[in-house]
Amino acid sequence: MSPVTRTPMARTRADGTQEVTRVAERPDQDRAQTRLASIVIAVSVLLWLALSVLGGQLGLAPRFAILLDMLCLAALGWALVTLFLVWRRQRADKE
Repeated sequence: MSPVTRTPMARTRADGTQEVTRVAERPDQDRAQTRLASIVIAVSVLLWLALSVLGGQLGLAPRFAILLDMLCLAALGWALVTLFLVWRRQRADKE
């Protein structure tokens, strides 16, 4: 098996500086970020469902339900932004 050659890829940022990344390392980073975002989505939805049912049975105040909803939305928002950034990077690499 031959070793993977890693060629540097330079990209100019909006402020004019150069960003150099290695092409072979990018897919691994993207895969890891996608995996983390999918885990965050699954765990936050499952926790939200379980804690909503539990909170209803325990009779928790509505303000705690709203807090739980906001925390779940924050986690889902983070995952959405992360997946969008990975998607944009992959499209930029193809061009």
